[in-house]
Amino acid sequence: RVRRIAREAGIPLQIGLTQGGTDGTTFTFQGAPNAGLSWPGRYSHAPGEVLDLRDLARLRDLIAAVARAEEG
Repeated sequence: RVRRIAREAGIPLQIGLTQGGTDGTTFTFQGAPNAGLSWPGRYSHAPGEVLDLRDLARLRDLIAAVARAEEG
């Protein structure tokens, strides 16, 4: 669903994998959808974390598009 929403909104999307989990995993056991959304960055959780602000803006746009799709 997120891929379709991103495509329809013209938002570039990259697919990646990480180790570990999130707090959202708990809600999947109750049937809630869960999609980990993030930005491509380097040195995560370090004082010198690096990201492109355009990627952050696109993530904002994607979250807004997903929220609008859920409303409709």
